Amino acid sequence: MSGTQRQQTSGSNSKKFNEGAKSSPALGFTFDSEPVKSEVGALANVLREYQKMLETGSVDLDKELPKYIAAQKSASLDKVIAEKQKQLNEFLASQK
Repeated sequence: MSGTQRQQTSGSNSKKFNEGAKSSPALGFTFDSEPVKSEVGALANVLREYQKMLETGSVDLDKELPKYIAAQKSASLDKVIAEKQKQLNEFLASQK
């Protein structure tokens, strides 16, 4: 099979796949972080502190990952998740 034939076959497979895909119900949703602005800032600080060491694997993950998760919880991760879920639920209800 030539390169052109492979591209045509691949393209038609992609088109079939895309035509059969379902859109996410959350398509078009945008999170408004204003109600939890200070918590989002605190979470960004936690991420900055831990991101490089966790991504590079330069630390013992069994030791540092629980610390990272605890720091996220202390920075009100659950409050941010709850706010985002609330907004998503409202968005989804408005789409019906």
